Order: sequence, then C-alpha cells, then structure tokens
Amino acid sequence: LGPQELRIVHKDGDRLRFVNVDVATVEGIKVAKGLDPIGSGLVDVALAPDLEQFTEYLLDHRRGVRAKMFAVFRDPVKRAVSLFNYLQTAYWEPTYDPALKNMTIIDWVNSGKAENNWLTRVLCGDMDSPTLTVEHLRLAKEMISRKFVVGLTTDMAESWSRFRSHF
Repeated sequence: LGPQELRIVHKDGDRLRFVNVDVATVEGIKVAKGLDPIGSGLVDVALAPDLEQFTEYLLDHRRGVRAKMFAVFRDPVKRAVSLFNYLQTAYWEPTYDPALKNMTIIDWVNSGKAENNWLTRVLCGDMDSPTLTVEHLRLAKEMISRKFVVGLTTDMAESWSRFRSHF
C-alpha cells in the first residue's frame, strides 16, 4: 500500500536523509504521486529508472514543477558489447535467452535480439516504429538538451563536477 504521509527518514544520524517513497518501481511511482514528493519541496534529487512513468506521474508540467535530470552516457558500441556479454550468462535476468551463449556478437545483432536505439526511442517516446528517422533523433537530442545535465563514463571526474555545480 505504501506510506500515507510524506516524511523525512534519517539514516546515519543526520548525515543521510531520504523521503519515505520508493520511485524505483512503477508501483512506487504511483504511490508517490498521491504524496507529491516533488512539489513538496522536500526532494532535491530523485533516482528513478523509468523515465516515462516518473515524468507522467510526478513531473506534471501543468503544476509548474520544473526539474532537471542527470544522466551518465556510455559509448553506445561499448554498451552494446557489454550488454551482449552480460546477457550470455545472466540466467537470473527475465530476458535471459540460453541461445545467446552460443552466438557471436554479429549473430546477436543480425538475429534482431539486440536493442535497437533504445535510448533514442525512450527519449522521443516511440518504442514501436520499426525504423527511426532523423526526426526521432532530433526529438531525442532536444529532450537531452532541455531536460538533462549530461555526464560521460569516459570522464567521471568531470561528470561529477558538472552534477555538483548544477545541483
């Protein structure tokens, strides 16, 4: 069911403070909506893996709630190689496919099992089109420039510096 009222939870004495909502799941985001943690002024940073649900339920632009998100981007080719290697052995994952164990990365890409511009699709809100266009890319880039403070995995020191200066 979740909490009935919004409150601050203290950990480690007073060193760590959290709001008593969990936005790591869609269910948690829906519970949080009724408590309005973003509009309350109690939240400085929220970590949520589901951008679409988080923005739909908690960042209602009609209420004047303005927010910036921060993201750390990784080279897309290195990310794809890492994902392929992970999925070959990650039997605990719901998307685990034992057939990947015997595939090369080229086989995986050609099989249609590899991600297809996942981040661009999420940012422009189109998970269904069979192919993406330059317009999809333009929308994704616009979303990044308007809503995100961006860091790169290749330069984490600079990334953290950017995040600290913005938040």
